[in-house]
Amino acid sequence: MLQLIRNEPYAPGIAPATLDGNNHILTTPVQTLAGLEVSREITISETDDVAHTIELLHNPTAEPVTTTVRIVGNVGFDGKTTVFATSDGDTIPEPTDGWIGIDGNLSSGALVASFQGPDGLQPSSVSVTGDNIEWTYEVTVPAGQAVRIGHSTVVGGNRDQAVDSPLVTPPRLVGTTPSLAAGTLPSESTSLAISFSEPMVGIDVGGNYQLQSTGPDALLGTADDTIVPLSVSAYDTAATLYFTPLPDELYRLTIRAAITDAHGNAIYDAKVSAGGDYGSFRINCNIV
Repeated sequence: MLQLIRNEPYAPGIAPATLDGNNHILTTPVQTLAGLEVSREITISETDDVAHTIELLHNPTAEPVTTTVRIVGNVGFDGKTTVFATSDGDTIPEPTDGWIGIDGNLSSGALVASFQGPDGLQPSSVSVTGDNIEWTYEVTVPAGQAVRIGHSTVVGGNRDQAVDSPLVTPPRLVGTTPSLAAGTLPSESTSLAISFSEPMVGIDVGGNYQLQSTGPDALLGTADDTIVPLSVSAYDTAATLYFTPLPDELYRLTIRAAITDAHGNAIYDAKVSAGGDYGSFRINCNIV
């Protein structure tokens, strides 16, 4: 994976890279490019076929530095290189994609290049040309500070294995009992069971959920909303919320982004927004 700062390659020479105390993170030597001290941290997952890379740009000067950072990688599929999927559902690499799936047209393994998180810096351009993938960022590093740009590569034996990685496919809400598909619950309901697509961390913490009803203004999301006390019991992929009988009212249940899978991925659900944001999502339900 080649990094270029203003088209100057990051190539720190023969200076050795260093490992952390757990032999888990490899840090490459510092090279000065465009006034920035540039290095790289590489972490190989112990449990998944994933490599995480952080491009570290430190500005030691008294003025902000604005520069172009270009990441170029050879995917190794030669003339058979095929983009088989992207995060927005098509096969066209775009700066708005969070990841791109690439393989050798089903002739070998597959990989997913992930270069943008939900709150991360969006590339200004992304392309797959031949068997090279390339993305570019426009970055301003404030004086005396650092910017860290993360990207990851997932390797799988086939397309499904690569895309099914937790890094690519975040945990989801599978459903509720009673079902909220119609946006309603029976009047005087006292519990709601929630099922997730995989074991989750934090589902047993009551503070990770909020149930609220409309106040005197009959609108959700305003200052006079009423917070409904609740408790929770949970294990593995399921949580059950308990509350006092709910009268006829409009309610909102928020499941907070503090609930994650073992890899730290927050919940994704199509209800979040058309853009597929990660994090908290809300369910409005008329209790009838």
